[in-house]
Amino acid sequence: LVDSVSVYLALSNDMINTPDKSEFTYQVVGESSVRDLIFKIDGDENILINEIEVETIRVICDELKLTINLSPKDNFQPIRIHKINGKTAFTMTLIEYKEKS
Repeated sequence: LVDSVSVYLALSNDMINTPDKSEFTYQVVGESSVRDLIFKIDGDENILINEIEVETIRVICDELKLTINLSPKDNFQPIRIHKINGKTAFTMTLIEYKEKS
């Protein structure tokens, strides 16, 4: 069982430890219930930040109406998150990036 914040840490950790897996399921505790969330790898995508092209893996979660781009080179840290809440959609993208030496 994980909460709605630590599920992203669990996903990053599992992608590091099981790189050949394409689907990850977590039991997530909400305010009044526990539900299964399925995160599926949806392909690769390059995202431009500070004129640096960052290679990411796009992961979707239909239950959350969420798409998250994770950087394998940076321990699967989020580079971009896109979420739809009812009639509202928002996207958060990393605005500064420095390549590892």
